[in-house]
Amino acid sequence: MIRQERTKAAMAELYAWFKELMAVPEQFWGEYAFWREPLKNKIKAEQRAEFIRKSVSCGRYEAAAVMERHGDASPAALCRELGLKTIYDNSENGGCHIIFAWFTEPDEITISAEVLRRMDARLSLGDICGHSLEEILLAHEIFHYIESQKPKTIYTRTEKIELWRKPFTNRSAVAALSEIAGMAFARELLALDFSPFALDIIMLYLYDETAAAELYERVMKAWKESQGTK
Repeated sequence: MIRQERTKAAMAELYAWFKELMAVPEQFWGEYAFWREPLKNKIKAEQRAEFIRKSVSCGRYEAAAVMERHGDASPAALCRELGLKTIYDNSENGGCHIIFAWFTEPDEITISAEVLRRMDARLSLGDICGHSLEEILLAHEIFHYIESQKPKTIYTRTEKIELWRKPFTNRSAVAALSEIAGMAFARELLALDFSPFALDIIMLYLYDETAAAELYERVMKAWKESQGTK
């Protein structure tokens, strides 16, 4: 009985968090993506804002192009039409680096079966937003496949920053742009009314409640401060 009550309390907390995180705007989630960007200290605030805006536009544009060619196909159907293989990894996530889904060139998308099971036991995304976690993860990774097909033309691959100029110019891609565009792509493709970045915290909660709580508090505090409120 005590365990059941704790589970219900955890589910209620997770639902409350998710509803709040759904209200966080896309531009702020772009800033959040830069928290983990290795080159963040070399990028000024104005340039970062421009990167976010263009990355979001890139993701939306690519989603619109896909929908124009394939209609309202589901992410699973899109994978089949694009010739992508979907693999479900049954190994357990652990340690400080948890991976939920990833794209491997040329044509493989891998999803953690464990995170799908854990999510199903805690929160019904379908009831909240009309799409399952699997669909959202697939949509995001489909964007990374599209990136791989357009290395010389897509914004997230062609945009680079100059690390130094002398004696030789060195320019580097910005990893955060790909993640921002991928989330915008998934949002547009699935007509979500929130950024899938919100699921970062929800999925982390399934593995480490303390770490998720700390990240949730940090996000909410930073968002409110960006609005000039406490």
